[in-house]
Amino acid sequence: MSKRLTSPTKSDVSRVVSGAMAAGVQIGEVRVLRDGSIVIIPAGMADPAILDDEIDAKLEEFAR
Repeated sequence: MSKRLTSPTKSDVSRVVSGAMAAGVQIGEVRVLRDGSIVIIPAGMADPAILDDEIDAKLEEFAR
């Protein structure tokens, strides 16, 4: 499993949040995980949306 060398910057998070808002998502909470993944939890939604291009590989590695 590959790891990111740096955490997302404030501008990275801002860009993701702006894109989600432009798409009509009402944001309830934003989290940055230790692995650098940005998680947006929409308002009124229990299940978060994970914004990570490598999530399938990470889940496969975790399942092993």
